[in-house]
Amino acid sequence: MSEITNRPLRLNSLFQFSGIEALITGFCDEYPRILARKREIFVGIVIATYYFGSLPTVTYGGTYVIPFLDEYGVSLSVLFIVMCEMVAVCWFYGIRRFSEDVRQMLGFYPGLYWRLCWTCCPIFIAVSFFYALQTIFLLSVYHTSIQPMSIPSYTYPQWSVPLGWFLRLTSVLSVPIYAIYYLCNAKGTFVQVCLLIFITNS
Repeated sequence: MSEITNRPLRLNSLFQFSGIEALITGFCDEYPRILARKREIFVGIVIATYYFGSLPTVTYGGTYVIPFLDEYGVSLSVLFIVMCEMVAVCWFYGIRRFSEDVRQMLGFYPGLYWRLCWTCCPIFIAVSFFYALQTIFLLSVYHTSIQPMSIPSYTYPQWSVPLGWFLRLTSVLSVPIYAIYYLCNAKGTFVQVCLLIFITNS
């Protein structure tokens, strides 16, 4: 019985490990000269940040922190990030180039089924995103922008509203901020940079 009940924890730990590893690998690939020789120190700093940042959720105050993070930190923000990732990889980067990368990593070219799924998936995610934006999110935004959220045993203070909006926007604004940064640092005119971004060989 204990072996069965421990499986969700192991699966959850696997997802957390992959998320941390993706973050570490991204920074190490972006700044190889700085982090190549100090990877262990950087990994220790990242894990310590995760640890101390997660401590409030396992205390008695976690009863109030977790619903707050669930309301402002996830839901539509995650769907927006996923939609941007799918559009960037499948349409801007191109299915042909992405499939070639998969072939180099796995040793075989993806089949037609997977390529069709990757081509159509951004459309379904975009439809889901805008449907959720119209039906669910606008009502939630209207409600939480006027008064703080509440749970059965507690009503959050008024200052939690701007804090929640800051938390909600930090994950979403990274996409347009990096796009502006890329456009400003790219070589060539604005039209040339846009053509380089949006037109692929696939």
